[in-house]
Amino acid sequence: MEGILYKWTNYMTGWQPRWFVLENGVLSYYDCEDDVGKGSKGSIKMSVCDIKVHPTDATRLELIIPGEQHFYVRAVNSAERQRWLVALGSSKAGTLHSHKHQEEPPTSEASLLSATCATFIKTLEECMTLANQSVPKEYLSGGQ
Repeated sequence: MEGILYKWTNYMTGWQPRWFVLENGVLSYYDCEDDVGKGSKGSIKMSVCDIKVHPTDATRLELIIPGEQHFYVRAVNSAERQRWLVALGSSKAGTLHSHKHQEEPPTSEASLLSATCATFIKTLEECMTLANQSVPKEYLSGGQ
């Protein structure tokens, strides 16, 4: 998967658009899509990364390398964050399952699954609310 996510850089410049590429269990980012051939600005191995969703902002997530680094990223909307969560979680799960000595999945997978489901349900509820507001009442009551 690849696309634009906004990465928190610092308090002076704030959120900056970056081109992210998830490939073979590694998430890399670039200033823009044209820079992909020039080398990444940074990358994260998903197998060592924890994924956390923001508790109140449906567009944000954190990628954490425990004891080392935090990446704060934001998608353009909650649906796009959901796509990234699924891709990142699938990538992480794929790299974790390839380790032969691992007996049980880490708790971060369970929390990611829970957050993914919660976000899906919230998004579905928002869609239903919008659909109910958009549909004329005569269609909802069977036309009578």
